[in-house]
Amino acid sequence: MAALLSSTLHAKNMSITLELPGKRTPLYPVMRRYARELDRITSEKLMKWRMFCAKWSLHVEDYYGKPIHYEGVKFEGSPRLVFWDRFIEPFLENGIVNALDKIHEECVSRNLDPGEYLGEMKELLRLWIEKTYIDMARTDQVLRGKGNPNSVQAVDVSSKISSMYEYLDSHTVAIMHRREKGGAIEAKDDIIEIKPNIYGIGLNLNELWRRVRSRFRRSP
Repeated sequence: MAALLSSTLHAKNMSITLELPGKRTPLYPVMRRYARELDRITSEKLMKWRMFCAKWSLHVEDYYGKPIHYEGVKFEGSPRLVFWDRFIEPFLENGIVNALDKIHEECVSRNLDPGEYLGEMKELLRLWIEKTYIDMARTDQVLRGKGNPNSVQAVDVSSKISSMYEYLDSHTVAIMHRREKGGAIEAKDDIIEIKPNIYGIGLNLNELWRRVRSRFRRSP
């Protein structure tokens, strides 16, 4: 899988556009807008890293709002470790979950079968994942090459892309198996229901009362 991804990335000549070919679903413009907004966020974060070599000064925040500051040091060493050690992954993971959730909600609100639409959103998210990691590899080249990226070998990001594909696949499957109606999980015949509540568990009082009343009616 990693070898296949590596050859595919070279074939794309380090350039990916967030656009799917051919005839698309009616929700495609909405999906494309989501994907482009996600790409804007990750691209802005990576651009701040790319400018690190201008004055060897970096001021950026990670996904959790934690500041990352470096002054007067080169990219090699601690900055590079921070860059590759899950700096970008939380942005990707959160973006994947939010985008899939939004498309699922759109389908529910429009009474559409989400299968085809989630598949299309997944294709766009795969492009975004590839583009982000290719941008990371190029940024790493710029910083290690001190402004001359072609003077150093690019990092092979195929394994990172493959791992994020797996994350995307698992969440797509999870969303497809939801049994939601109007944003809440149906529990028509259960006394205990799982929905937003205190500690996530509440009592279905209507169902409880129905069962108590039924028992009293059967009593001699």
